[in-house]
Amino acid sequence: MAGYSWGDIRQELGISKQRCHQILLKAGMQDAMREATIKGKIVRAHSKFQPGDRIGNRVILGLASVEPELWWTRCKCGIEQELGRDKLAATTECFDCSVKARQTDYSGEIHNWWRVIEPAPRRKGKSPGFYWRCECLGCGKVYERQISHVRLGRTRSCVHCKGKFES
Repeated sequence: MAGYSWGDIRQELGISKQRCHQILLKAGMQDAMREATIKGKIVRAHSKFQPGDRIGNRVILGLASVEPELWWTRCKCGIEQELGRDKLAATTECFDCSVKARQTDYSGEIHNWWRVIEPAPRRKGKSPGFYWRCECLGCGKVYERQISHVRLGRTRSCVHCKGKFES
């Protein structure tokens, strides 16, 4: 059974024996690390990312898998995701938070027979941040509509008032 010794791993990573054991204990990866070294692979990620590190709005929770290298992270909004090393280095927040950061506040605007109230809560299968709660000015009912359709006039009023107010 050809493999690497702990000395080879420490030398390859450039860390002390104590630091190597600390990293493995924090990540809870003693068995996975042994498996990776027995197969002749050295995990280089331990020297870059560690549990508790903060990258933008994300906190690294721990190593999810060695091969491929995946890390558990938690965004500031509480969403936990499993990310690869390349994605972890490239993104600083989850998709929901990035949409919220770019989102314009349309509250109070009036377009045709719609008054925009607030962003609608995320629904399964719908794009986050693009649906808003809108009140029909003709009947007063509240609906969830795509903000682009309301602003561009693709939807002018609710189904109940459709013929009454549109010209």
